[in-house]
Amino acid sequence: MAGAIKRFIQQVNVCLSIGGGYVVMAMMTLTALDVIGRSLFRHPISGAYELSEYMLVVTVLLGISYTQQVDGHPCVPLVVSHLGLRSRFFIEIMVTFFSLLFFLLMTWRGAIETVVAFRTYTVSEILRIPAYPFRGLIALGSLLLSFELLFKLVGCFSSPAKADILSKEG
Repeated sequence: MAGAIKRFIQQVNVCLSIGGGYVVMAMMTLTALDVIGRSLFRHPISGAYELSEYMLVVTVLLGISYTQQVDGHPCVPLVVSHLGLRSRFFIEIMVTFFSLLFFLLMTWRGAIETVVAFRTYTVSEILRIPAYPFRGLIALGSLLLSFELLFKLVGCFSSPAKADILSKEG
C-alpha cells in the first residue's frame, strides 16, 4: 500500500514538473514578446511583469517536489565531507526532519492563505487575476515536497546500508 502511494505521488510529481516546464516556456515567450513590444513598438504587454511573477510561482512550486524526488537540490558538503559516516547520517536525518516540519508548516499556512484569498476574493493589482489558485499551489507544492521528505526519512531508517553505517561506526 505504501509503495503504491509513493509511486502515485512520484507520478504526480513528474506530471506537475512537466507542466512547470511548459509554464517556463510560456514565461520566456511572454518576456520576449514584452521586450520586442517595448523596444520596437514602444508598447509593452500590459501586466507582463505580473504574469511573469505568477508563472514563476507556478514553475517553482510544480517542480520542487520532483527535484527532491530525483535528489536534484544543490548541496555544499564543505563541512560535512570531513565528518564520519555516522555524523553525516545523523545530519542528513536532522536536516530532512526539520525540512519536513518546515514544509508541513508551509502546507498548513498555504491552505489557510488559500481559503482567506478565496473568501476575500483577493486579486492581482493590474490584471485582476484571483490569487487563491496560486496560494493553493503553495499548499500543494509544499504537501508534495513533504511527502518526498517523508519518503527520504523513512528510507534513511529502512535502508540496510544505513543500518550498517550505524552499527559499524562508533
